[in-house]
Amino acid sequence: MSQDHLKDTVNNKIDNDVTLTPISQLTDECLHQLFLHIPVPDRIRIERVCKQWQRASKKSWEYVEKLVITSPRDRRRSIIEGVKEFVSLRTLNLTIIRSVLSRCGKYIKDFALEEFHELFEMNILPIISNYCHNIENIDIMELENPLQKGLNQLFNCNANVKAVTIVQCDEEIDRCIQYLNPQKLEQLVLIFAKEYSSSYYLNEFLKDAQSLKYLKLREYFVDANTIEFIGNLQSLQDLRLISLEPDESTIHESFIHIGKLKNLRTLSLNGEGVTDELLKQIVNNSRKLKSLSLSGCHNVTHEGLESIATLPQLKSLNISNLSSLNNKSLNNLRTLEFFRCSGCKSFSDKGIVSLIRNSPNLIEIYILYCGIANEKEMFNAAAGAVEMRNNGTVLKLVVHGCKNYNNYEDFLPYVQIITYDNDHENL
Repeated sequence: MSQDHLKDTVNNKIDNDVTLTPISQLTDECLHQLFLHIPVPDRIRIERVCKQWQRASKKSWEYVEKLVITSPRDRRRSIIEGVKEFVSLRTLNLTIIRSVLSRCGKYIKDFALEEFHELFEMNILPIISNYCHNIENIDIMELENPLQKGLNQLFNCNANVKAVTIVQCDEEIDRCIQYLNPQKLEQLVLIFAKEYSSSYYLNEFLKDAQSLKYLKLREYFVDANTIEFIGNLQSLQDLRLISLEPDESTIHESFIHIGKLKNLRTLSLNGEGVTDELLKQIVNNSRKLKSLSLSGCHNVTHEGLESIATLPQLKSLNISNLSSLNNKSLNNLRTLEFFRCSGCKSFSDKGIVSLIRNSPNLIEIYILYCGIANEKEMFNAAAGAVEMRNNGTVLKLVVHGCKNYNNYEDFLPYVQIITYDNDHENL
């Protein structure tokens, strides 16, 4: 048999054995799985092809769980993006918003409204409230006019909201907090309230927020009552109070109430209100604490750190930019996996190496701007300490500078050296 004839025979056999199914013969299930990967505008257009495609296309919207509506760069232009479970609308066009939400609104669980400033269209919120009744997470970012009535309607139509994040919004945003359900909300994040914001509605919410597990306030206006109410929330597992305003002694003194919390796993504090006395109370009551950040807490001394060392489950500790510590403060931190002490100039090579030797589970340490006299000798000692563990771990050492450490092969595979040049205040 000639080679050409053999080739033709094989090709004919393949053609006879393989049957291509026309798209018109695909089931609704196959089509809607296919349509999941089609861009949002096309998913709407294909409904016009035939009734089967219309059914399959509408079925595909059931997978959409996240919706983000963002201010357009050009108010005359709309950008519609997203596939499968995510839809992004950069538009002020209410017809487009209605068209999308009429198809997927009842399936949305995560909703975000971002970067509107003065362009915000007041009718957007009522449309969302009309179609979306199963939202669990709401993010509102950079909204100049929060439109209390619209947010009230949105919160009332979504009784199962569990998490709310409000970032850099108008000073009136505090009034919108009154519409949250304190009995059901589990997570609240408030970041950057503009000057002269009131803490009244936040305090009223915190009085009854017995389901709250996560609370983050950053650059937010509070008063002494706010901190006291937080100290009564025994449901809290993750608390982050950072750069609170105003920076006054009455608020600093109220921080002692944080020591009453008993179920914290993660705690991040800064400011003059964090003292050794507070840390002792935290250690006595929050024995489940796994992550603690005290960056910039200048009133914390060696005595406070000794108390912290007795926490049995502590895995992560950040004491960056603390000036009242010394090498002895590092002796008993034996349970750590992650450690940051950037800006602690009183920590020398000897203290850092001692910490590494005494902490067999340590896998990452930030030592930017510390009092390290000889980096290479410290790296060598650190590598030796890690080698002695005999558990196969690699220690990441994050240091400051632009030096090329790739030639320090003697430290591998026990130590990985990473350089970092950003402002150490953020570490």
